[in-house]
Amino acid sequence: MIRLFCANRLAKALHLPSEPYTGDVPELDKWCVKDTIIRRQNVIVAMCADTRFGFILWGVKKAQYAVLPELIAEGIRRTFRLYGIRQEITDEYLSEVPMLCTGVSRQDSTELSRILAPFADTVYSVQNPMDLVSHWYVCRINKRPVYQEKDLYCPYERMLERLQVRYDMKPICRPAFELTAKIDLGSCISTRTLVVPAEYTFGDLHEILQDAYDWGNRHPYRFIVNDQWISNEKPPLDHPSVLSRRTPLSSILEEGRTFRYTYENGDNWDMSIHVDSIKRDFDQPHPICTAAEGASPPEHLGGVHGFELLMQVYNDPKHPHYQEIKGRIGVSWSPEPNMEYINVILGNCLPRYME
Repeated sequence: MIRLFCANRLAKALHLPSEPYTGDVPELDKWCVKDTIIRRQNVIVAMCADTRFGFILWGVKKAQYAVLPELIAEGIRRTFRLYGIRQEITDEYLSEVPMLCTGVSRQDSTELSRILAPFADTVYSVQNPMDLVSHWYVCRINKRPVYQEKDLYCPYERMLERLQVRYDMKPICRPAFELTAKIDLGSCISTRTLVVPAEYTFGDLHEILQDAYDWGNRHPYRFIVNDQWISNEKPPLDHPSVLSRRTPLSSILEEGRTFRYTYENGDNWDMSIHVDSIKRDFDQPHPICTAAEGASPPEHLGGVHGFELLMQVYNDPKHPHYQEIKGRIGVSWSPEPNMEYINVILGNCLPRYME
């Protein structure tokens, strides 16, 4: 049974009684709902009480409150789809009974606000308004660990665990691209083999590559596939282009295709990316790195020439500039990739955009 527990103000707007609900509802089926104002837009925040997995409805009109259960149901459906959860699990989760709203008492409303507070804070902290271009926006709380009763966990992973136990099947089974990215650094070829779900966008792939190479994601970038410019900015005039955050990998890529990615950080790191294969039953909740060779070149190094100078100094502790270079690139940098660390970082690379 899916039941909404609304904060006091929202319950009044829905003309619901303020008495607390005393029926028996499984924790996985309880969704806490609250409305708030962000950037002068009315926002509905919804979160599963058991897992803290949730989403927001951006720009909801007051007149739409009358159909709030239907909006929340659609929000759950879209969020599950975005995060790769099986369609049959989503349908069964939402089809058992119609979703019902329940008002809460003042005491319950205070507790509800406490539960939702860190979730809503992540929405307030969004720095780039372009992150909220879609009516449906999945809040980044899903990418952050949550403390609950002295337990530290990821809401998304907890949701997958609960669904697997309830429906006795892996909640994720989806197509994915196996990609090999290569950068020619002169003295070596740096490669990363990545498995990325097919529904991810090129904007998501950009963030995955940033994490795989330990870059800072502070500069423009572009993909070029069959002379088509895929970027987060406007291309040169008369150049065919699409926005990276609205272009799924599945809409363009195919097995055997090679395309290019350029990160314009001053060094203009340019890499080729080859689609090695298409996996039909990828069951991981996030991208993974299956192979890594060669160093991750630090940013603002001066390109390939700067990297070769770095390696000369790095490999010679007696070099007069050895300590200076070590301080500049950081003591943790190593010419050998740490695949375990890369996969820990990729565990946070969940998709950001949905339409």
